[in-house]
Amino acid sequence: MVGGTVIAVRGSVVDLCFPTTLPALHTRLNVGGSAVIEVVNYLSKNRVQGIALTSTDGIARGMTVDDTGLPGPAGAFEQKPTVLNEILFL
Repeated sequence: MVGGTVIAVRGSVVDLCFPTTLPALHTRLNVGGSAVIEVVNYLSKNRVQGIALTSTDGIARGMTVDDTGLPGPAGAFEQKPTVLNEILFL
């Protein structure tokens, strides 16, 4: 597991710093044992941005983050194709 720290929390958006290796996109991170975050964006060579999949209550700057290496919940933030989208964009 790669360790990092919380830099900022704005609602459900969490910025994280990983000094050595960045986690892959759409992987699951654990903060404080109860909060789950999915990596959705790279901000720089040592920072990522994630979306909290659970409540961010209790998450504060400086808390440690563990990269589980597991995928997030099936790309929760990717748009899935639907029949209506197929009809509209033909």
